Amino acid sequence: MKKTLLVLMLSIVGGCMYPEPTGYQVFSVERLRQIKADPRRHIGKLCAFGGRVTEAEITQDATAFRILVQDDVSSTANDVSSDGSLFVVYPSGKTTVAAGHYVKVLGYLREPSVGKNVFGANVSSLTLDAVAVYDTFTRYSFRLSRDEELFRKWKTGQPFAAD
Repeated sequence: MKKTLLVLMLSIVGGCMYPEPTGYQVFSVERLRQIKADPRRHIGKLCAFGGRVTEAEITQDATAFRILVQDDVSSTANDVSSDGSLFVVYPSGKTTVAAGHYVKVLGYLREPSVGKNVFGANVSSLTLDAVAVYDTFTRYSFRLSRDEELFRKWKTGQPFAAD
């Protein structure tokens, strides 16, 4: 009887050692930096990032916002830099995204926008065309109906890669 209980207890403890996948998987800040170093190689690739919204504009047809990408969007740390910035466009104005919210986004990278900054130097900016957004502040998720299966996989934490 004692051996049976010991085996049962070890099975339970052993099962708890392997955590369930975390939903809404996101890439790291380091991964964003790698993509920014060679953006053309990643155009059209599926990516997921999370971070704090620094600015947002919502119209009837779209939600456009900038996030400072963070490895852990539940963190309140301000250890992000401007090279961790990503512009996101979601083709619906029906979201709860607002400045200061932490979000996770899933989408495809667009061709980088190139321009000049106020000092005349050339700069480029990455844009993610989002197919799904999860607002961790309101705990609401938004997704395009055509990408329902992709959203379900992302939501349940099934891994994917950008390459």
